[in-house]
Amino acid sequence: MRFDSYLSDKYHIADISGANLPEKKMLTALLEDNDVIVLTAQILVDALKEGRCSITDFSLLIFDECHHTQKGHPYNDIMSEYLAVKFQPFEPTGETQRVSKKNFIKIENPILGFYEMSQ
Repeated sequence: MRFDSYLSDKYHIADISGANLPEKKMLTALLEDNDVIVLTAQILVDALKEGRCSITDFSLLIFDECHHTQKGHPYNDIMSEYLAVKFQPFEPTGETQRVSKKNFIKIENPILGFYEMSQ
């Protein structure tokens, strides 16, 4: 693999392509066991559509040759999935639900209040 000489001493790397297509079935395991995964856009689109992974499983996506993207291209499908997750309405859960107006104290003189809290 082309990244091994640069990254393999620090990171676990896997690649998925048409040449090793049967391995794509194990994408979930590859996500858990590797830091860097190199795969074709269509393999990722298929995995997203089949629910074998989520766009939130990735902390960084790098698109090679994205200037060739046209309507209906797998890159568009991936970015549509990303945008759908990014723009979901925020729903507070767990600890964030505990923050409410009753948790705040009104400070009449903010400057003095800050000084008192910092001492």
